[in-house]
Amino acid sequence: MEKYRIHIIEIDTSSVTSGGWLDETSLVEKYKISDEAYDKLDGTYRKFKEKLGPRSGSAQGSKVCQ
Repeated sequence: MEKYRIHIIEIDTSSVTSGGWLDETSLVEKYKISDEAYDKLDGTYRKFKEKLGPRSGSAQGSKVCQ
């Protein structure tokens, strides 16, 4: 079986990939929300975690298969 490798170079300067913004995450504007606004939302991870209550031990949420 022969193996092939395809290498593509984008030369279109108007392409969405130009400037490296798909590879460089520091160029991406991050979504920010205040704690107060997040607490008003339903179905968040924080509320899910609160429903679980306090857990003891360091193996929090892990399952052991025997």
